[in-house]
Amino acid sequence: MKLISNTLFRTGRSFIQYGGILDFKLDETAIDYQNNYIYRRDGNLDQFTSAGLSLLLAVGYMHRVGPTNDLIMTMQYQRGLTNNAIPDNMWSISQHFAFGFGLSF
Repeated sequence: MKLISNTLFRTGRSFIQYGGILDFKLDETAIDYQNNYIYRRDGNLDQFTSAGLSLLLAVGYMHRVGPTNDLIMTMQYQRGLTNNAIPDNMWSISQHFAFGFGLSF
């Protein structure tokens, strides 16, 4: 969901964004299998699930640079809601804080 306000700034629009994200694992490779404790202990190469669910919260600003073009600046926070680790004695939840820049045309 993205809520946009046209009245806060004269040269652009601000917005708040929130929602859910479905994450997919693209690859999982240990750098050094012989010295990696988790891989030696379990003997299983897959230590993390192939998908997860996260929450997205973001604020941003769209600056008008032309009749149909906007520069977009965002600050985002993503927080994992599911445990991504396969072994029962391990707990792994992702957290991301990001800055984004883009162009809308």
